[in-house]
Amino acid sequence: MNKKFLLFPLIAVGAYFTLSSNINGYLTNATGSDGGTVGCGGGGCHNSGASSTVTSTTIVVDSAGTPVTVYHPGVTYRVSLAAGTVATSGLTKFGFQLSSSKAASPAQAGTWVAATAPVNATVSTMGAFSVVRHTAPMSDSVILAGAAFVYPVSINWTAPAAGTGSVKFYGVINAVNNDGNATSADLWNSATATITEYVDHTSVNDVAAKVAINTFPNPVTSSFTLQLTNAAAGTYNVQVVDITGKVAVKQSVEVSGNTASSSINMSSFAAGNYHVIVEKDGARTVSMIVKK
Repeated sequence: MNKKFLLFPLIAVGAYFTLSSNINGYLTNATGSDGGTVGCGGGGCHNSGASSTVTSTTIVVDSAGTPVTVYHPGVTYRVSLAAGTVATSGLTKFGFQLSSSKAASPAQAGTWVAATAPVNATVSTMGAFSVVRHTAPMSDSVILAGAAFVYPVSINWTAPAAGTGSVKFYGVINAVNNDGNATSADLWNSATATITEYVDHTSVNDVAAKVAINTFPNPVTSSFTLQLTNAAAGTYNVQVVDITGKVAVKQSVEVSGNTASSSINMSSFAAGNYHVIVEKDGARTVSMIVKK
């Protein structure tokens, strides 16, 4: 009989630790990058479905503060996940997960820089994925009028090797009232964002025949000179493209011998990295220039 009476308290204690253990981070991938359940709905914790009360959940990838939609292999970017409440909620703390996958199939893409994780967060291996997660309740950093809370997270991410293709980021934020219990009073929502890989479309057969380009000065403060050598006569199309893929300059250069030069003004451009693309008859040559 005594054993039967003792069984119920033990079950209750076990249930308490199961429900409250996620205060130090949910140890199963809840972002959806692995094709599994997104958020808390399938994990037996908190609310069973995403709430519209936690809105505007977004993921932004940036380079030196400038949002990007195109990544360059091997380059490190800043990835930010954020959400907020629309009205007074009392949800002063939050937990989160963030992961990155090949867009074409569930597989890890890129590397999270663990040293840049925010306080009370770490990078954990969950199956085939590296997942950024909280290790203790995170504090909202901004309280808006009417006590609507904002939940931001940022961490550096190094883009994968060339040929990976588009990358999809998955994020989930769970806003909680910090009472230590996993109940329906806590609300969550999720977001995804996809960026494409920058690809130089010049074929191997074009390499020997393509024009050689030189840009100087580099870095540039106002304008630079584009010099073409080993160039066949004709018209060359020139573009200066920012890191998001937006064309900032588009012009042409005429070559009558085998060399030519042109001055390009960048005085009004924002500081950052740009690609100078020279193209003729389907052959393309790309060079990098830095605007200070």
